[in-house]
Amino acid sequence: MGLAIYAALQRWLSMDMDELLCYSPLGLLYPYNIGDFNGNNRLANTLAIIPGHFWPLRSYYYIGSVHALFYLPLYLVFPHFWSVRLVGLLFLAAQSVFISRLVKLPSSVIFLLLVLFFPYSVQHFIDAGPVALHCLLIYVLLFLFEFDNGRRPLRRGALVGFLVFIGIWEKLSFLLLLPGLSLLAISALLRLLKSGAYSRVRIVKFALSAGLTSGIPTALLLCARDIHQVPYFRVMSTFSSRPENLWVKMTYLSACIFNPLQTLERFLPATNYNVLPWSILGTVIIILMLVVVVLGHRSALKASGKNDRLLARYISLPIAAFVISYPIIAYRGLFTHHVILAFPFLILSLSASVAALVRHATPRCRRIGLGALMLSLALYAPCWAYLSHFLPSQGDDWSRFAIHEKLYDETLSRHYAYIVGDWGYYYLQWIYGNHDQMVLGDESVRTPEQVARLQAALKMTGRKALFVLTNPNSSCDLDLLRRSFNLVAMPGISPDARWQVLMEP
Repeated sequence: MGLAIYAALQRWLSMDMDELLCYSPLGLLYPYNIGDFNGNNRLANTLAIIPGHFWPLRSYYYIGSVHALFYLPLYLVFPHFWSVRLVGLLFLAAQSVFISRLVKLPSSVIFLLLVLFFPYSVQHFIDAGPVALHCLLIYVLLFLFEFDNGRRPLRRGALVGFLVFIGIWEKLSFLLLLPGLSLLAISALLRLLKSGAYSRVRIVKFALSAGLTSGIPTALLLCARDIHQVPYFRVMSTFSSRPENLWVKMTYLSACIFNPLQTLERFLPATNYNVLPWSILGTVIIILMLVVVVLGHRSALKASGKNDRLLARYISLPIAAFVISYPIIAYRGLFTHHVILAFPFLILSLSASVAALVRHATPRCRRIGLGALMLSLALYAPCWAYLSHFLPSQGDDWSRFAIHEKLYDETLSRHYAYIVGDWGYYYLQWIYGNHDQMVLGDESVRTPEQVARLQAALKMTGRKALFVLTNPNSSCDLDLLRRSFNLVAMPGISPDARWQVLMEP
């Protein structure tokens, strides 16, 4: 099922360049890649944790490089841009394993639930957040909170703190999840205290170990400096979201819950569709899932075993964590891939409800609950079917891939510098290409100074210019480029294609 959805997305949804953003460090494996000429270069996303020593630790200013490390083995085996969406499928599989351990359901059942849960699943496949790692960390941390035998609190706390730091390192938005996670952690620690597995001293040791292990490296990260000697916390302050109209913003982000197609918001500007029927469909799905949760919680409360009472807590507390987390994330976030970070709490509650229905519900209650679940997932079918109606924007147009195939040519890669002049193509060529390629990015070449900088780089490298541009409406000054370089159109590309190549002969 997961591979079928992956194939459908590959067939119907063109890749957005932001899907590749968190893997940009892999472009450093190409020895001749230079980078972005808008005041940046191969050091653009480096940080100096130790003064004077810059390391390529970031994929972008506000995104770490852990996703790139996860992707690296698959990238080395399958170094093609179509492999990047398989990462989301692998993360969903990993999440299903930890949820399975928490609620005692087969991981295959959980995996099927995750894959068919349209808004959540699609965000993992077209991950531009990145969100997959953060969602996985939520489940791993909950697993560590719950499956603690009370031994070695310092070691367990250090592991929790390290994972929290990994989340913060990858993106500071992980901090917005800490209130909801703290609620679940406190509940788990109180349970351990009540059972006698933890004493108050051990809880203090656990909390100190987790706090120091996450706090000290986070402080080092925030105080690290970029190549312009600007502290990281000041760089990040430029990306803060301050809504001018909070009500309008919260209403928009609420659509991420009630309109399942909102998860594809990057494709919506080029696609005309009626929002109302999809919002009605999303509301019906939510009501059905609430039926599952209510019946599951009721069944778990009626059970008498210790693990059954724990199951009831898995249903109710994640709902509370979601209620805490969603407004915080929505206030600071801008897009669906921000607020989707609160969805793991809902998924855990739904999974625990299914487990309670399977194990403890009366036959009639089980039929109603599981029937509501299957119907809710089946109602996502029109959403999956509607994928074929989405149209790419100019930057995401399919014609990029034909150009990418041509630019893999050995002769072109050795003798030309690929200058990407418009948004939408840069990371596609930067990460996936011939080993001998040289990629430069200089969006909006509009001044003689920019041209002079490019000409100096070309002279230094001994390569000729090859520009990759959108057609029409390029952000570059085409007249200036034609006056400065002897450019001709690359043969074999339709003049009507939305991406074009102009090159020196």
